Amino acid sequence: MSIIHLIYFFSVVINLFTHMCLYCALGEILIAQISYTYSIFTRKMTQIKYNIVQKERKMRIFKLIILAILNIQLIKSCLFQILTCNFNFFQ
Repeated sequence: MSIIHLIYFFSVVINLFTHMCLYCALGEILIAQISYTYSIFTRKMTQIKYNIVQKERKMRIFKLIILAILNIQLIKSCLFQILTCNFNFFQ
């Protein structure tokens, strides 16, 4: 082998290893960024799910309060009619 062939061979080997190391480093950087983005995404999604659950709970409590108020008004109106009927009956 001549010296030019040896220089060419070593330059190809060094070039291959350098590119391989660069691709590995780039892959590690990309995986780190993707995992960071995924963690932010999952955190935001859990916050959104928590807010949706809280809103559903508030709506359930609100519906329960509305139904309770309607029942109280119904009982109040029935009692008022019963009392007025009884009061008129005794007069």
